[in-house]
Amino acid sequence: MRAKHLLISALMLAAPSLTSASEPDVVPDDAIESFFRLRVAAAALAAKQQTSLFPYQPDGLRPLTDALSPRWFTSKLLQGWSARDLWGGPILYWSDRSHYMLVSLGSDGLPEFDYSGSPPYAAVPPGWSGVNTAHDLVIVNGVEIRGPNLPIMP
Repeated sequence: MRAKHLLISALMLAAPSLTSASEPDVVPDDAIESFFRLRVAAAALAAKQQTSLFPYQPDGLRPLTDALSPRWFTSKLLQGWSARDLWGGPILYWSDRSHYMLVSLGSDGLPEFDYSGSPPYAAVPPGWSGVNTAHDLVIVNGVEIRGPNLPIMP
């Protein structure tokens, strides 16, 4: 039950950030929906962390579905949720057990940043992803680093 409350709380926190971009440009709906899917995954990971460490995936970005057990995706918390962004690309995942990163490579499916560093988010400058849907969307440890809103730094 506690996990469900954490998930709902995280989703409620995500909602204002998806609609309050300080730029006058309008963020496309597919970018908002894709980012929302990242937020749902981050909330589910936060709920899972209440009972265990983040699933270990130290060797670069991998599809989230490869990093987590199939049982994870059939839980009641994630019914009807897709581990893909709205452009059909997989939500990518990395973790050293203490920290994690979730990434959508955007509508073009190509990395905007170099994710080969240690940690892989080291070369990702915090900031607004803008209205260009080809831009990467990035969440690190539940915090929006690149997304449709200006980031809040941890």
